[in-house]
Amino acid sequence: MLNAKPRLPPACRQGRDRQGYTLYAQRGFGLLEIIIAMAIISGSLFALAEVSALAVRLTETAFREQQALFLAEESIENARLTRDTNWTTFLASAGTETIDNFTRTTTLEDVWRRNSDDDIVPASSPDPKTIDPNTKKVLVTISWEDRRGTMSTSLSAYLTNLFES
Repeated sequence: MLNAKPRLPPACRQGRDRQGYTLYAQRGFGLLEIIIAMAIISGSLFALAEVSALAVRLTETAFREQQALFLAEESIENARLTRDTNWTTFLASAGTETIDNFTRTTTLEDVWRRNSDDDIVPASSPDPKTIDPNTKKVLVTISWEDRRGTMSTSLSAYLTNLFES
């Protein structure tokens, strides 16, 4: 009996472990765990890819908006420089131009001042007012095409004929 193999309990001989659970069911449960883990990982990677794509779109939009603001500020600074050089040339500086994918429109509007205190008031104000020939409102509008359609931003400033040039 020296070469006798140890005898397994009857439950183990029938494909069951010592507690009575089926050994075959545990093999299939591992495969199910792998499938669920792969689904979770796939969903996470898909969500990460979507977040990355959204970040790229938002960065591109912010970049375009910043470019538009720089163009508007440039136009205001150019109007100030022209005003300082020659008021008559400044009055003729309004217009529209295209720079890359941006359209820049510069307009000069009359400025109304209240007669009683010389404050700037809208043209629709019921107070007695007059047009100030030495002050203009510079309105710069930048527009461009984006994925969401036509986008635009505006910047305005009041410029006065300081040097009476």
